[in-house]
Amino acid sequence: VALISASLEGADESVRLENARVLGRIGRPEDTDMVTSLLKDPSADVRRAAVEALSRISVGGDCEALRLALADESYLVRIAAAQALVVSTRENSRDDLERLMHDEDCRVRSATLRAIGAHDCVGLTREDKFALLESGLEDVGAVSLAAIEALTQLGGIEAASCASSLLAHSESELVQAAVGCLGSHADQEKLLELLPLV
Repeated sequence: VALISASLEGADESVRLENARVLGRIGRPEDTDMVTSLLKDPSADVRRAAVEALSRISVGGDCEALRLALADESYLVRIAAAQALVVSTRENSRDDLERLMHDEDCRVRSATLRAIGAHDCVGLTREDKFALLESGLEDVGAVSLAAIEALTQLGGIEAASCASSLLAHSESELVQAAVGCLGSHADQEKLLELLPLV
């Protein structure tokens, strides 16, 4: 860590990027300040690697710097911050995740939904997750598809109930994903909703 710290000053972008990645592997909570300083790097790749490192070395990713990365100009950095936020120990992560659900870039919204479905999040109850995923179903196609995938991962009759709202959608890909979700999680009564599609 000391060698990395000494080599950061005036280093090329490739060196800064590799150092950020290495810090993500060997860094300790006490190295958080060094990683946080990389969040101001001019390179989006370095900032993204710093966010990923921060989520590993700070205590559960519970760091104010992580929240600031949610407003980064690069959508890749915002995606990394969303994924880190979902696995963090932040108790109040719902507000930040809701803000990401209104991000201007649909790739950020999609990645946020997939992360919500794939990970347990301390700051989200199961009801919170379903509320966020249900709002994603009303978004553009790619985001709706991400929401359906997340619902399928989350599972349960609630997931099937949410997915059934897309059975009459005009995009066949979304209907197919909704049918898959119902096929995995619906009870017998809910499966009857598929009969008109036959």
